[in-house]
Amino acid sequence: MWPTLTWSPGIDDATEKTMRLSDLGEFELIDLITHHQPDAHGRLLKGIGDDCAVIDGGGNSATLITVDTMVEGVHFSLETSTPEGLGAKLLAVNLSDIAAMGGTPTEVFLAISASPDSDATIIERMVGGLQASGARFGVQLAGGDTTATDGPLVLSLTAVGACPVDEVVYRSGAVPGDAVYVTGTPGDSAAGLAVSKGVDGVTPAYREMLLRRHLRPEPRLEPGRDLSTRKVASSMIDVSDGLGGDLRHICRASGVDMVIDPDRLPISEALGAFCDTSGQNPIDMVLGGGEDYELAFTTCNHNFAVEASFECRLSYIGTVTEGVGEVRIGTVGSSQRYEKKGFDHYSR
Repeated sequence: MWPTLTWSPGIDDATEKTMRLSDLGEFELIDLITHHQPDAHGRLLKGIGDDCAVIDGGGNSATLITVDTMVEGVHFSLETSTPEGLGAKLLAVNLSDIAAMGGTPTEVFLAISASPDSDATIIERMVGGLQASGARFGVQLAGGDTTATDGPLVLSLTAVGACPVDEVVYRSGAVPGDAVYVTGTPGDSAAGLAVSKGVDGVTPAYREMLLRRHLRPEPRLEPGRDLSTRKVASSMIDVSDGLGGDLRHICRASGVDMVIDPDRLPISEALGAFCDTSGQNPIDMVLGGGEDYELAFTTCNHNFAVEASFECRLSYIGTVTEGVGEVRIGTVGSSQRYEKKGFDHYSR
């Protein structure tokens, strides 16, 4: 249970203890916001608590809406990322949320907060990269907002998508007995971030691959849509804050536990080589790294990895069990609770 915060307008509460966000944490802050949110009603089918809000579009259609913000110095550096690459990544992280719900992206809206002294050419190139990437996915920039700030460059993108109502995949559908899968090779982006900061020792080819995975992620739109259309996935999430922490979100939304077999976690050759030279534990990087933008999902079909024909790698990594919302590492009957939280913006 998150701490109870009270505020009374017009009353001097200087004597009240201040609860700082660093004490609360990002996910507890979201819980606090949710605590004041009324139940979904009217056209809102799903509000806070999933990768997208889901709005009834009439008939059998649903509208998916998501927003992500990137702050210079927190999420990106123009010393390591090109403006075009930054625009493409900003789009990708939003489209990944649409993919996690099984939807098809349609439009995006861009809000830019920049210093009056900012180089307009950089912003123009960033928007060009976003537009070029959007053309690949059939996504149009439909509007936005601009404002001045004395702080760093802030980019906020709102993405809109569509999906038949009966094909939307939520985090809350996992049941005991389901198999747990993940696309791609989580952990690569975290290694790419380290490489961009000077931690190296891998071959040029591995270095390029890890940097690309961090700087230019690919949203898994086709796998997400396929899992939705064929009603394969019982639950799904976009892996953005670390595989272990994001799987915990599914567990808590579904009221189950998961047992993840560390021997089944997909480790790319590039990540393995990086860990060999840096001394990092590859399992920790796979479970705790962020910004992978892969899809983790559950299904009652334990042979799905054999039957699937995705272009990306697909790995069976564990099983859903009865429980109360925890991820456990090991095998059924012999596992330990996964303690690490996902990436938290307010942790110190």
